Amino acid sequence: MARTTLSVEADEAPQTPPPQTPAPPPPPPPPLLSMARIAMIMRMITLVFLVLSVSLLASNSTTVRVGDSTTTVHFNDVYAYRYALATGVIGLSYTFMHLISSLQQVRSGLLLNDPKILLYEFLGDKVILALVATGVGAAFGATVELKAKMDDLEDAFELYLETTAFAPIVSKFDDFFNRAYIPTIFLLLAFLSTGVSSILSSLALTNKTT
Repeated sequence: MARTTLSVEADEAPQTPPPQTPAPPPPPPPPLLSMARIAMIMRMITLVFLVLSVSLLASNSTTVRVGDSTTTVHFNDVYAYRYALATGVIGLSYTFMHLISSLQQVRSGLLLNDPKILLYEFLGDKVILALVATGVGAAFGATVELKAKMDDLEDAFELYLETTAFAPIVSKFDDFFNRAYIPTIFLLLAFLSTGVSSILSSLALTNKTT
């Protein structure tokens, strides 16, 4: 009788549930989607740099007083600055257009794998990269050369005419050219970030065609 009771109690003892295996982690995003996110971030950074460059360059001006007359010098009085602004505006338009496309792809998770579109982005990034590079070179070169010419002109006035009347004018132009360095630096940073976007578009096209 005692043996039967022990056997029943053993059968009625609560059984511990088996340990549950943890759920597997979610699969990582595909490499192309990760690359698209990086490209979107780089285009955002490029857009910010271009907006700063264009706005600062377009607002650069100085007022020079010579005797009783006053003259205002704007950025568009220097052709190199006009060209740099044009390259910045073109790059800004191109980057904004592709940024909208990148945002739509990342949000939907559906990537555009059409080789024609990838080829268009590949060639477009290369053209914009070269265009912005020429704008950076033109703006930097003009700023350095014009600052040097103004300093030489001031030295010539002091040497041959023995007057420092030209010094306030040179100071005004120095401020004008020094302010031009800032948007040119932003344009240079936009060139570098566009270079990263160009590399990413090259990788996307290579992955599709191989």
